[in-house]
Amino acid sequence: MALVVTVLVDEPALDREFTYLVTDELADKTAKRPGDIAVEIGTIVRVRLQRRSVRGWITRVVTEAEHAAESRRQDYDLAPVVAVVGRGPPAPVVDLAGWAAARWAGTRPHFLRAASPERVVTGLPPVPRFRVPEEEAGGSDSGAPEHAAASAFAAASPLAAASGPIRPSPTASPAAATAGASLDACLSADFADHPPSVVVVGPNDDWWPLVVDACRLGRVLALTPTLRAAWAIADRLQRAQVAVAVAPQEWAQATVAQVVVGARGAAWAPAGSLDAVLVFDEHDQAYQSEAAPTWHARTVAMERARRCGAPCVLVSPAPSPEAIRVGRVVEYRAAGPAGSPAGPAGPDDDTLSWPELEIVDRRGDDPYSGEWCSDRLARVLTDAAGAGGPDAAGPGSPVRRTVVCVLNRKGRARLAICRDCGELARGETTGAALKMDGDLLVDPVSGETRPAACSKCGALRFRRAKLGVKGVAAEMESLTRRRVVQIAGDAQPGPDDTGLYIGTEAVLQRVAHADVVAFLDFDQELLAPRYRADEEAMALLVLAARLVGPRSGGGRILVQTRQPDHPVLTAAAAGTTAAWSAELLERRRGLRQPPCESWALVSGAAAGKYVERLRDFADTAAADGEVWRV
Repeated sequence: MALVVTVLVDEPALDREFTYLVTDELADKTAKRPGDIAVEIGTIVRVRLQRRSVRGWITRVVTEAEHAAESRRQDYDLAPVVAVVGRGPPAPVVDLAGWAAARWAGTRPHFLRAASPERVVTGLPPVPRFRVPEEEAGGSDSGAPEHAAASAFAAASPLAAASGPIRPSPTASPAAATAGASLDACLSADFADHPPSVVVVGPNDDWWPLVVDACRLGRVLALTPTLRAAWAIADRLQRAQVAVAVAPQEWAQATVAQVVVGARGAAWAPAGSLDAVLVFDEHDQAYQSEAAPTWHARTVAMERARRCGAPCVLVSPAPSPEAIRVGRVVEYRAAGPAGSPAGPAGPDDDTLSWPELEIVDRRGDDPYSGEWCSDRLARVLTDAAGAGGPDAAGPGSPVRRTVVCVLNRKGRARLAICRDCGELARGETTGAALKMDGDLLVDPVSGETRPAACSKCGALRFRRAKLGVKGVAAEMESLTRRRVVQIAGDAQPGPDDTGLYIGTEAVLQRVAHADVVAFLDFDQELLAPRYRADEEAMALLVLAARLVGPRSGGGRILVQTRQPDHPVLTAAAAGTTAAWSAELLERRRGLRQPPCESWALVSGAAAGKYVERLRDFADTAAADGEVWRV
């Protein structure tokens, strides 16, 4: 019997469904194709729309007789489906796309594209047998932080050592103290009755125990901020003989695998009914789509868990305010020997996951001299070059250490200041601050150039201020007499590098391991004109902590700042990030900032008129008790 299907065409600007006929001939042809493809909700088909062949997803299937009974008109013929292309997202994911379209003011095709396979899929692999991996599976490679340093310290990790409970820390919030006692408690909580569990771990702690406990429940969806971390977990699960798929690359396997792991796109993986959802490093901004609609994988994962009635665990060294707001906090501290109670790790505790954080207070330094390099940083750089001393690898050791310097400014310099009178060089027409380029001053707005002469006193000597990566690298080479490798954008370290790197925050992702990470101007991160500046600064410290490893391995982070008592630095130095996140949430609530309030940025040629219409709507909404600030 012929079928009548409703098809959502793959046109994001349209977001409309149309009714088509699946003829008996097409159904028979589809049945003879290799694989077990069926005409069902989510199946990808090709249809004719306005004389064009377009792709679409089936959203409803009825028989021809049922359609005739439902239809008010009988005087038209349905256009046939041109072809059945292959399998698409399952029905629950199709429905989830509708929820996401309403949540982020987008269209369903945008989300269904993310949920569909990159290549045509017709058949599915056989359903594997589910199993629970051992606590340790094949080698010391960490299943979590993807940096080589983190892998090396997996054996010393508190989570790796404690296969039993995760206990609420005495420093955690009151909600955490009553939350529950163990990983089992976190993973057995039905989402319908309990909020997600926010597990606070150290930056170098192993994620493997959480994965093992989740596998005991059945089918697991695990999200990681990078594909590199996802493949590391998948490799470890494969060695433990667990059926695992990395989404979206292994889309077909993800439909039947016990564990589906992946980065942001894996939130739309075609896994069936889930038994547990894990989001590692939930604070990472990589989970948010950069293209509109800017959906967030963490939110999608939590909604999938809610719909499946599955426990959801959000894992992070520095939980986001969004997670703190919706979840219950369980701050982890490693249990001591012989079953001694857990508690805050002391400064001499070898199991402490955070490295040493050395804060260089620059409030007493002259801002007009040595802008990027304090005396302390100069000693670290010169000692790392092999001169020995207290900061070398050992007493009198000639071994060079790897030092990574982070500066989120590119180029040579942002400002040019006269050495004689202190006048800032500005453009005559635009008023913009001029940049130094050899013997010329360049206007970054108009592109105009003029000789490097002070417009006030006529002096020819200028001092560069706000140096970028390129400018600092040149001065650093003069200081250390050592080649400095610049890493920014897509640049990668080479095999013959000298172990001294400088770059934007991208350098934290490109270098495998470092002995010291130095932030040359951390105030630029703390004082950024963004309401998420504190979160972003803490995320950089987390990346740096993984690059240098825990304190027990000698890892150290050096931060140059004129705000040594900033809450971000205080929390990272003490390892009390859960309390910091709770305080940040309260500050956001007082300032009426997200996630406590919703913000929308309107841009484009018609933005002004659109906002004026919103003002009228705000007056109407106020009568219904809603508060809008336009």
